[in-house]
Amino acid sequence: MLYQTEDAPVKTVDILNREAEACLGTDPQQSFEKAKEAEILAKRAGSDGDVAGIARSMVNQARASINLAEYRRAIALASQVLAYPTAILKSRDTRRLAQYVSGVAHEQLGDLPRAQSYYHQFLSSAEQAGDTTHQIYAHNGLGISNAKSKDFLTSITHFLKIRELIETLDVPAPRLELITYHNLGKAYLQNGEPEKGLEFSILAFEYRDPTEHHNNTNIYCTLANTYKELGESEQAQYYYQQALLTLEHVQDDSLIASTNHDYGDFLYGQAQYEESENILKYALERALACGHLETAYEAHRSLSRVAKAKQDFEVALHHHEQFQEIQTQFIGEHNQEQMRYLRVAYEVEVAEKEAEIQRLRTEELEVLVEQRTADVLAALEQSEQANNVRTNMLNTVMHEFRTPLSIIGNSVNMLRRYKAKLTPEKETQLHERITAALKSLSQLLNDVDTVETTTIDTLELTYTSVTIGIWGANLVELLQRIAGGAQNVTYVFDVADATPVHIDTELTSSIAVELLKNALKYTPPDNSITVQLEVTNTHLVLRVVDEGMGIEPENLDKVFKLFFRAYKAGDIPGLGAGLYRVQLMVTALDGEITINSAGAGLGTTVSVKLPLR
Repeated sequence: MLYQTEDAPVKTVDILNREAEACLGTDPQQSFEKAKEAEILAKRAGSDGDVAGIARSMVNQARASINLAEYRRAIALASQVLAYPTAILKSRDTRRLAQYVSGVAHEQLGDLPRAQSYYHQFLSSAEQAGDTTHQIYAHNGLGISNAKSKDFLTSITHFLKIRELIETLDVPAPRLELITYHNLGKAYLQNGEPEKGLEFSILAFEYRDPTEHHNNTNIYCTLANTYKELGESEQAQYYYQQALLTLEHVQDDSLIASTNHDYGDFLYGQAQYEESENILKYALERALACGHLETAYEAHRSLSRVAKAKQDFEVALHHHEQFQEIQTQFIGEHNQEQMRYLRVAYEVEVAEKEAEIQRLRTEELEVLVEQRTADVLAALEQSEQANNVRTNMLNTVMHEFRTPLSIIGNSVNMLRRYKAKLTPEKETQLHERITAALKSLSQLLNDVDTVETTTIDTLELTYTSVTIGIWGANLVELLQRIAGGAQNVTYVFDVADATPVHIDTELTSSIAVELLKNALKYTPPDNSITVQLEVTNTHLVLRVVDEGMGIEPENLDKVFKLFFRAYKAGDIPGLGAGLYRVQLMVTALDGEITINSAGAGLGTTVSVKLPLR
């Protein structure tokens, strides 16, 4: 199939794609437009179009979108390519590149877990194909994304792997070695190993090209930060100045802003507050000029520290307000509700309390000031703990929401695009998938609401006298409804017992329901689950025994922590909040809970022991 315009010669899909790939690095907008032309042409070929050509052109559009910072568009295009069966793509390179593009785009949008998932897929495909270059790309993406998520040890492992792979290349790759050494130096520094980091940063320094000012600025800045960490102020000062000199040849405002910010922080550490303030103000100006919000709000935070050191608490509060406003914009409207639980809360409170203490600091109020300081520290510690819980919940919820949302999106897309070709059975299946995904989303929202509102203090205890036999029979009926008639659940209750007991029936029933739900989630339908209830003179004992996935010994002491999910859980949805809620209820009832498992695949036993009143 050929493509002809009034002003252009005849071109094929392959030619257009090769032209798109050729100008990808120099003119990404033109690259995108040529790849779009290739897609249009490929779709005209036959009834179903040239699928391999369509996929290749979409990948090229996605790659160009990355260079244009159109990350959501890149994800949408790459997702369409990944939806094609491998057999009809002809070239496995197309699928691999779509995986890589998805990883880069998700990383740039801050979705590091999803980015790492795509990088791992890309790495696996590259290893199967024996493609060393793509393996290097994959390890580089994993190294950078793990560094961003503060997992520096894993980051270092991937960068060291790149070093091994470089040695297998047929031709020297000095630029690649430079980048890898620099990444290793920076990762070791961030991991608290500045001596090791210095070793690799010096290697990067030796490989530098005097004409590549952008890379050299980064190398100088990393060396300066490393010497700063080692306490060698003179060396740090020298490399900061070298970085600033190199910046004179750089047009990248974001790099100028971040380098000046690092230098301003260094001067603050040297108690050179006036010069530090001037440098940080310049960093802030350049960051705002190029829209680099992350550096802008970090500059505001650093300026607040300088103001506090100068005892100017009004200015400190001003910079914290700016910090909060910019960070709200940076995080985005979907996360603004969580905004107050992030780092702003901690430092704004510090500035406010210190300003208040300063106003009260007189000779007559020394004792009151000391007491107020203790109160501030306690409040800050509690606030920081709350920040960590909120941040973990936000990350977990975002991760768990993606799977059902993806299912809904893909199913709706199938119904919209192929409705005329779908059989009634396939259409019903897609509707059922949407319904199931919506149910999963609803359950996740309920879980979030429960985590938000359930604490020891909010649980109301109501003890009543009941006959164990009658209550036990009602509990069995409730659990059978929860299990949905599952044949693998057995109930061992002494329902004929007429013993009167004094218990909180609502909370005790909720504990049994949560434990059964947890067992059903992680136990295959053919494996058994047993729910046991017994009453002694002093205690009610509830036990759930399953032949499910089991728990590794090293994870047994973690399962009651909020948001913890053992790696064996795989794609099973959930927030990791079920056993956390159970422990809250058991604690409120002054009971005990234990969990035992012989290991993965060997089932789990959860026992709850509640005192009778």
